[in-house]
Amino acid sequence: MSQTVKDLGEQGLLKIFRQYCSEVVGDDAATMGGTLADHQMVVTTDMLIDGVHFSDRTTSPEDVGWRAAAVNLSDLAAMGAKPWGLVMSVD
Repeated sequence: MSQTVKDLGEQGLLKIFRQYCSEVVGDDAATMGGTLADHQMVVTTDMLIDGVHFSDRTTSPEDVGWRAAAVNLSDLAAMGAKPWGLVMSVD
């Protein structure tokens, strides 16, 4: 019987991903190949889902944006990275 992502859990899934990566992959973020001015790029993405992480009935768009930035900036901090910019996606 094959395992599902739910069966594997976050750490089990990361263990599989790391087999295919030459870069550092953490549970919060990952490094990207190459360096720029002796710095390495770290990327992260966390999705906030209406009804799971917030309610559009009680949370303003500004607060959702602030929270989305905060959780991703926190992931960068967990990797010891200094933020350079943000990219957001909205559905």
